[in-house]
Amino acid sequence: MKDESINTQIGDAVHLSAEETLDQEVGIAAPAEDSEAQAMDIDIQAESNVPIIFGSNGSPVTCTYVNHPAWDESANICMTLHFIMLKLGPKRHSAWAYAMRLTIQYFLDFLRNHNLRNSPALHINHIKDLTPSIYRAFGLFLDQIGKSRKHAQDMKTAIKKAGEESNAVPALDLPIIKKGAGASTEPLSEEGVKSLTSATSTIVDGIRDTISRRKLIDESESYSYEELLGLFTPKLTKRDIIIWIKYKVQKGEHIAKEKALLRMEKCDDPDIVELSKERILKPKLLEMAVAHPDICIPEGYDPDGRRLDSWQTTTLDPYRVVKTFNDQQFPFSLTNEELLKNYNSRHIAKLNNCKTAIQLILNKLNQARTNYNKLNEHKGLYMLSVDEHMALYYPTAIDMAGLASLMMLQSGWNKETVMDVDKDRFEHPLTSTVEESIKIITSEKVRGQGSSVPYFKPKQILAASDSDNPFSSYNLILLAKEFTAPLAPFLNGVIDPLRNRQVNTLFAYVRPWSGWLKADGSTAINTMDYTLRFQIAIKELLADFEVIDNGKRLTSASEVTRRLRATWLFYNAEELPFAFLSQLMGHQSRDTTDGSYDNSPQARTRRLKRLRSALEHIVELLRSRKFKGLLGKRARTQAETKLSIFFLPHLDRPLWACSNRFKPDWPGAPKLAKGLKCDALDQCFFCSRVWILEDSLPYLIERLAHIDELLRDGSTSEFGSRLEAEQENINTILDEWVDEDAIDEALQYRTLNSPLLPRNLRDLRIIFKTGDLDE
Repeated sequence: MKDESINTQIGDAVHLSAEETLDQEVGIAAPAEDSEAQAMDIDIQAESNVPIIFGSNGSPVTCTYVNHPAWDESANICMTLHFIMLKLGPKRHSAWAYAMRLTIQYFLDFLRNHNLRNSPALHINHIKDLTPSIYRAFGLFLDQIGKSRKHAQDMKTAIKKAGEESNAVPALDLPIIKKGAGASTEPLSEEGVKSLTSATSTIVDGIRDTISRRKLIDESESYSYEELLGLFTPKLTKRDIIIWIKYKVQKGEHIAKEKALLRMEKCDDPDIVELSKERILKPKLLEMAVAHPDICIPEGYDPDGRRLDSWQTTTLDPYRVVKTFNDQQFPFSLTNEELLKNYNSRHIAKLNNCKTAIQLILNKLNQARTNYNKLNEHKGLYMLSVDEHMALYYPTAIDMAGLASLMMLQSGWNKETVMDVDKDRFEHPLTSTVEESIKIITSEKVRGQGSSVPYFKPKQILAASDSDNPFSSYNLILLAKEFTAPLAPFLNGVIDPLRNRQVNTLFAYVRPWSGWLKADGSTAINTMDYTLRFQIAIKELLADFEVIDNGKRLTSASEVTRRLRATWLFYNAEELPFAFLSQLMGHQSRDTTDGSYDNSPQARTRRLKRLRSALEHIVELLRSRKFKGLLGKRARTQAETKLSIFFLPHLDRPLWACSNRFKPDWPGAPKLAKGLKCDALDQCFFCSRVWILEDSLPYLIERLAHIDELLRDGSTSEFGSRLEAEQENINTILDEWVDEDAIDEALQYRTLNSPLLPRNLRDLRIIFKTGDLDE
């Protein structure tokens, strides 16, 4: 009966979720994590019987496995897997749903194969039929078809997580299946880091030049429609018309009525205006030419010269062009429909259709640019394109990709974390507490936080940055904010359709001119955090700038972006503790850092070198009889010693320990009565019975800071000699502590948990609790 109720619960949840998801809009393209999946989704969107779920980023994922030959809605195993997808999918990124969908499809392949080879009594129909032996068989099946065992691990994890959130999925005791060594992410070589840093630094320098140029552009004068019209279609005089007629007669060329009228339309002389109304025009033109024998053809006369078509040879001032765009907020104030209607290439190709200064400028930049650049190449003259004009003032995709890449290389953040930086609230409250120039910047991490953290609860990610360095992440954020400021007002209220939130304007840029005039609703502004845009921009960056890694030029985003975190970790691991780096990367476990980002051949080689160095040092100490490890009688005595360990009620680390509380030997220590224990914690640093533990280091560091303050205070001068002695003892302990990583970790612990100790250690007598190590 219990299984029947669970089946009913699963069935109700599946049908309800499917109906709800089918009511939602599905016209949004899936992200690039699974290109094969995208094609599958597009093919079946019209099929209403295929359920669709939406990931936490808003991207739809169709449950294509329901069309698998082995799918059976009456089978508990199938409906349970579908329930897991509907239960967990909306809380996770669509990439998770794509991977889970593929896992279910592989399992259905295995299910069909298994059921065909076995009698009905051994068929897999219920989720509880997924026994350890069946689960291992699924792992072997993945090996046979050349797929990763990670799919088996993913299914096990999904079943476990769904069981924690709903009693509809039973808890299964499935074994661990090792997935084998996957392809490690290799860091960039020193050559790669140098060339990428050089390329992105060049881009940053160019951004600063663009910001400086804005002042000159803002001070320029816009082009008026009348001024441009005068350049594009200059007025002709009666004399110009007569010279042209005499030139035609002299050359024996036919005087076409259409060409004559074209010139006469550009002349406002009353005689010419009246003459243009004649039905038979040529005789009248010849009469007018004969009537003016004083007008001669100039030497070197060109009938198709500048006076007639000056727009072919006139050079527009780029700054004034951009100023004209800015004053009319072109193209940002226009909708996609307005751009398509009034500014498409076919419309502006005709001068008669150009009724504004913007349309005239676009006519010149699109119709005359190619000929102009070809004719004036020998003069060193060049007419900028629309995109090049916009780049004089506004960000481009390559600019934003360069900024983001340099930030990732310096901070160790992934692309999603960089794209989620809040331009107005990216400084952590602790910034400048250590040094004025050291800034603590913060962003959020949504994906990959660990199995126990909800996907919809972002995790704070920190990074230190030097504000004195013009290329530091802190200054790059400020630079991006200033650079995109002219575009930000036009993006206010614009919602990212995939993530259902306001788009991040920090990485906004102007799209190419060709992208403005698409009938897909696109606008002239885009942001780098949109799906696929970052990868495309990185590819464009690598096409424009040469980035060489180990002698090979990098050409695709996958060769750079996925390696930046591993690169940051590799080059920082020599100076900073590994545990600290793992925390900065936002990993819940050091194993994640080690397995995913520090498992390259270079990293393993470096670890082996450190291990060999440590072993060689130990051998040298043993040969010289200077090794101070746990050897000999003294080591056994120490191991058998009973310790009393002191704890503060509100902290998880012990203060320090005492090897014999019944016989203290600090100077002036009293002889205690039988059974009475010493509680003078303020004297421990003068007693030989004290044991300093690694966990004691944060307290020693804080006590040292308190002593420094007390020594600087004149009111404590009478205790100066005692404090100085205590200070000397603590300094000796810290100086001789071998593990530098432990000291660094202690500093971090103190920073996060201070205050740890009262300034008067006598106060510890009333707040501490004790315990014996053996108890």
